[in-house]
Amino acid sequence: MNIYFWLYGPWFLYCIFIFFLSSLSSSPDILTLPLSDKIRHAFLYLVLAILTLRAFRKWSGEHPGRRYFIWAILFCILYGASDEWHQSFVANRIPDVMDWAADVIGVSIGGIIYWKYLRIKRNII
Repeated sequence: MNIYFWLYGPWFLYCIFIFFLSSLSSSPDILTLPLSDKIRHAFLYLVLAILTLRAFRKWSGEHPGRRYFIWAILFCILYGASDEWHQSFVANRIPDVMDWAADVIGVSIGGIIYWKYLRIKRNII
């Protein structure tokens, strides 16, 4: 298969998956813990950050530098904001700044995990 499909396909499909979840009139309560919706937001956006960083890094060429990292993180943060705004158009959903804050926390953790992964990978190779 085409390498671009494997690099960008998971990222693109995951963005669609998040959009689909935010289009539902009510989110399923899988966890019943306090702040469980914030945990879900953080986890969803942690994964989005890793997939976005992976895609943007390859998109940036042989020696990507640090700019791809900033653009990828910025994309994820703005995607989270647009996701919250999108919920204002969905029945029984309301945008919540605290949900967006959980998204940003997830993106930050995902960025740290990916950065650590690259450092470990660089030392092994």
